[in-house]
Amino acid sequence: MKLELYWEEDDGQLVPRCHSDDVNSDGINLVSCLLMDDGGIPYQETVQWIEEGVEKVEAISNDSNSSLDWSREAWGASLTPEVTKVYSLHDEEYFSEISTSEFKEILTMWRDFIKSTPDLNDRRCKES
Repeated sequence: MKLELYWEEDDGQLVPRCHSDDVNSDGINLVSCLLMDDGGIPYQETVQWIEEGVEKVEAISNDSNSSLDWSREAWGASLTPEVTKVYSLHDEEYFSEISTSEFKEILTMWRDFIKSTPDLNDRRCKES
């Protein structure tokens, strides 16, 4: 999967965006949807939610017999030590799976990106 993080101007403000080439049959990357699910608040205020997700991934990685859920307004993630299932809260049959270790990398990358100073020239990529 190739993941790209970048800033985009929206209504006079720079906002973080996420794009991936790993899409489902509808042309949608569900991990990107989850990351950009801001719950209707400014993106700067989502840092705590992202950090909570990183903490949950770390907790699940240390306990091989459990699972945890982490969600926002429209998207959620069901975490196990090996696999993370990203799904729509409106239709739990609409989902994709990613390794939990890769999911943690993506969450950490997204957290660091949205904490950075917005810059239209700042484009960050991750390939796996």
